[in-house]
Amino acid sequence: MRMTIQQGSIGGKTVYQKTFSPTTNAYGLVNLEIGSGTVVSGNFATIDWANGPYFIETAVDVTGGTS
Repeated sequence: MRMTIQQGSIGGKTVYQKTFSPTTNAYGLVNLEIGSGTVVSGNFATIDWANGPYFIETAVDVTGGTS
């Protein structure tokens, strides 16, 4: 899974991005913690939240690859 924080609009400038390799429970649910995972780009601590709006995009590769 990949989580991206975008600034300004949906599909806007990526200010932070992480990847995760979670395991689902029996119902197919996952829990993601923004502070965990592998940073792809950006620094969460330096996001200036006053310069929003910000949007979170969550992407899933159901085949378990890197696409």
